[in-house]
Amino acid sequence: MTRGRLSRKALVVAIPTPDGDDYDSLEDFAGHVNGVAKGLFSLGYEVNDPAATWNWTAAEMNEGFRDLVDDDDGSGVRVVHILGHGERSHGTVFPVGADGQTDDDCDVVNWLKLVQSNNRLRPKTLFILDTCHSGEATRSEWGLDIHAEDLRGWVLAASERDRSAYDGRLTRAVANQLAAVAGQTMGLAPDLEFVPWETFRDKVIHEVERGAGDRLLPQRVTSTLLNRTVKVPFFPNPAYVEPGPFSRQRMRRLRGWDRFWIPSQAQRCPQKASKASIRTISPSVLAAETGLVPTGPSPAGEASSLICRHGSMTLLRETACELSLAAREQGNLPSSAF
Repeated sequence: MTRGRLSRKALVVAIPTPDGDDYDSLEDFAGHVNGVAKGLFSLGYEVNDPAATWNWTAAEMNEGFRDLVDDDDGSGVRVVHILGHGERSHGTVFPVGADGQTDDDCDVVNWLKLVQSNNRLRPKTLFILDTCHSGEATRSEWGLDIHAEDLRGWVLAASERDRSAYDGRLTRAVANQLAAVAGQTMGLAPDLEFVPWETFRDKVIHEVERGAGDRLLPQRVTSTLLNRTVKVPFFPNPAYVEPGPFSRQRMRRLRGWDRFWIPSQAQRCPQKASKASIRTISPSVLAAETGLVPTGPSPAGEASSLICRHGSMTLLRETACELSLAAREQGNLPSSAF
């Protein structure tokens, strides 16, 4: 199934005020799930209304999950995001329902086993768990004997297995990073069809740990470990450009550039390299991205350097890739540049 027709569905759940005195209210932070839903929708997901889940029991949560993953032939992708309370027992995590109770069937490790089951092919599923003790699901013995390429379930958890999660920090960070992907401000190269798992995960982890601030309430995000060579299709890159001939519009962007210097030449000729520019992109950054330094009639001034340091990385990577590929197609590069 191609990128455009890939079935994408998400279940975004918030249980902010469970019954009883055992759990603190999360109502002040429940609104962050709306940002998650909005971000997923922007990336092509069919998403439920999170507000409709506030009163769900654990049994209803499990029913919603089963409906989500059973409605597919195994070729699509699913995201399950839960903000609420969680209990750990017997090597797994049980999300708490609005009635303050857990349910034996609402069991994250069993969910992982379900999507991996050989009895029926189900969609690849990412579980984002913003609950206490959620790290238990990332440290379970389940999946240890499964090759990374064959995994169909991944977990991003707000806390370690024996620690608490606070204030919807993971949910807020995920919402922010999804917005960065959708808004093309994450700095993704246009040759990346999907956001690399480690890129998204590490940015979320950094935001949560940076935002924790209060050393009395530290929080460490845990996740499923994944081989970096595995392409995870959960978050499509809006800046992705399919390989192929350059359009006239893209070729017009390159007009006026007909000489190229490889980095070693630029280092020997700093006075030439300092005059290199692609609009507002400095030659040093372009060289780091493509291995090439262009030279041309337009000197790079101080304003160009500033824009390069603080401007859009997406523009940089796209322009650099186009320049490099166009130069090779036109035969403008010396053999030593390859």
